[in-house]
Amino acid sequence: MSIWGSKVDGWVNQWIGDYRRTSVEYQATSEAALLRLLVLLSVAMLVVLSLVAGVFAGGF
Repeated sequence: MSIWGSKVDGWVNQWIGDYRRTSVEYQATSEAALLRLLVLLSVAMLVVLSLVAGVFAGGF
């Protein structure tokens, strides 16, 4: 009985460790993806602003 109990405890602890590890990794990847999206958006805004400024400068 104690052998089965220790095996189940080992499985539960391993599952909890895996879940914690994957949740931390998922959090890190989602934060990195969000940061990448923000950088892309800011670069796109800069490009659009420079194009608009160039059009206005060329127009005037």
